[in-house]
Amino acid sequence: MGKLPPRTLAVLARSTSELYPGSPVRLSFVPAVPEIFTIYQTFLYEGVLFSHHADVDQDFEDNGQAVIHGDAEWSRLAQSYLLGLWLEDEKFCNAVIDGLVEKMAEVVSLASLDPHTGPR
Repeated sequence: MGKLPPRTLAVLARSTSELYPGSPVRLSFVPAVPEIFTIYQTFLYEGVLFSHHADVDQDFEDNGQAVIHGDAEWSRLAQSYLLGLWLEDEKFCNAVIDGLVEKMAEVVSLASLDPHTGPR
């Protein structure tokens, strides 16, 4: 647990003592799917946010029916931010915001190259 920020450790300790009085800190109740927690864990050890999966992330036209519209990376980034808020890890939240800004810049750049919409 040496990589966790002190504030995050305090959140976990407080939550653990409420759920499991007298027990050591447990991460099993952290409200995140394993994929999102893996993003957080990788960030703790590598200092880099890996939210894009080149082999599976694809842009699809939004049909309004899919649970995750368009690109799954948007969902991973949003869920990562919520995890960061829950864990009160400001550094992680800031990295996720940077990722969202980069993703938006990427989308805007691609849209300006789209022959159907023309230059913007």
